[in-house]
Amino acid sequence: MKYIYIFYLLCFWGISCSPEKYRIVKPETLNKYSWPNDKGQVEITIIRSFILDKECDITSDRKYADAFLSKVNDSQDTILILSVCRKTFDFLKPKYNGPLWLVIDSSNIEAIYPKEILTNIDELLVIKRYKLLCSEINNLKD
Repeated sequence: MKYIYIFYLLCFWGISCSPEKYRIVKPETLNKYSWPNDKGQVEITIIRSFILDKECDITSDRKYADAFLSKVNDSQDTILILSVCRKTFDFLKPKYNGPLWLVIDSSNIEAIYPKEILTNIDELLVIKRYKLLCSEINNLKD
């Protein structure tokens, strides 16, 4: 009987200490967001954040990214923004209490996407429904 308890304890410990699950995003399989030609910046509202906050290995083809499901305020488009190999600013983390005025600047948009991007996007989120944009998000109020 004692061995059964030890077995269950080891199973529980193994499950609770398992490594993080990453979701692989392949940008070539997704539609890219068409940047409005007449805009230098667009305002966004973050709907949901998937903060990974991991450093990238520059020698690897796989890159880590924070992901932000966001709404473009002018057009009401819902897009998926990937912040690839960038520091996670405090204003992007949950429970940030400061003022927000979030924008994407056209000069911060990545032209070349990595082949594979590792994120912690929820498996239930159907990412093919959203247009993809790799960029940094800025807070003009900070």
